[in-house]
Amino acid sequence: MGQRGSSKFNSIEDVLQPLINNLFRKSSFGPHYFRCRLTLLRSMKNRIATGVDVECAYQEDSSTPVLDREKIYWELSEQTHGKTRLGPYILHKESLYVDGYTHQIPTTTTNSKFLIS
Repeated sequence: MGQRGSSKFNSIEDVLQPLINNLFRKSSFGPHYFRCRLTLLRSMKNRIATGVDVECAYQEDSSTPVLDREKIYWELSEQTHGKTRLGPYILHKESLYVDGYTHQIPTTTTNSKFLIS
């Protein structure tokens, strides 16, 4: 997918950077938000999709509480229409992680019937 500094990486970063920065600035920790940058792009799903890793920084001070990963996760989820859209881009619903946190849907064993034609 191109290395950091390559023209492909830089052009993708130039498009995504404003979208990502806007998300974080609109969040509850926006006043403490410093910046985000793309750290990794990777091909996924047989080159149909692109995995994007983003590293964000915020300024800590005595009034800044410890980063609440779950709260930020839900804010970002809401701002991306349930983790489905970021601007013109479609997001994979299960791809949002905030400092390792993601919402896990409990799985249960059920009997299911499928129609395969």
